[in-house]
Amino acid sequence: MIPAGGGGRPRPSGYARRVIPTLRDTAPAAPGVHARPGRGDLAVRIAGGVVAFVAGAASALVEGLLTPLRLADWPLPVSPVLGAVLGVPLVAYAAWATGSRIGGIAPVVGWFVTMGALATPTAEGDLILTGTGMGVAVFLCGAGSFMVGLFRLSAATRGRHTQMPVTSL
Repeated sequence: MIPAGGGGRPRPSGYARRVIPTLRDTAPAAPGVHARPGRGDLAVRIAGGVVAFVAGAASALVEGLLTPLRLADWPLPVSPVLGAVLGVPLVAYAAWATGSRIGGIAPVVGWFVTMGALATPTAEGDLILTGTGMGVAVFLCGAGSFMVGLFRLSAATRGRHTQMPVTSL
């Protein structure tokens, strides 16, 4: 038995981290043969990337619409918290759904495109995401969360192109 790092439950000596199989793990190729993804597999990967893009855009839309939320005269920081919490799991989902590290960029692109649209004034001068403290906090927390997610994804999968450890994402 090996004790856990910071105390707590001891782990068995053969303890291994759980891994999430990617789409590449579903159909192993014969030894020495490089399998090409079929049309069905490619369609699933593309659909996963589209879903991740839309999820990133939806997260930005919700964050932008909750930015002016107030209780009496006090602004409620719901949007920055959502931005900080949703970025890392969205990147992890996108990488898993597309089967590649580069697929992790899909929700980031959707988020930035939507945030750009929310920060652009209309012809009448209406603006959803303003340059106030809360608007800046939403942008910084969301962008920072996506940055952390992409960094962890690149660090977790370096040298292991088919499996992503659960503990590192």
